[in-house]
Amino acid sequence: MSALLGRIGGRGGALRPHYKVGEVLIGDDPFTGRRHGRLAVVNRNSVGLEVQNRIYFYDHRQVRRPG
Repeated sequence: MSALLGRIGGRGGALRPHYKVGEVLIGDDPFTGRRHGRLAVVNRNSVGLEVQNRIYFYDHRQVRRPG
């Protein structure tokens, strides 16, 4: 029982972006600026937006859906 709780507890704190690859998003960051692009990469706490054949990485909290 304790092994099962240990496995479940290890995943509980990890936040994952709730966006899917290919979705159109807006990334807003004070250093790289605001970009409107397609989601190309999803890492543990960051996402990569593809804008004009370039990929800009943002923290998952700085990305939102347009509208």
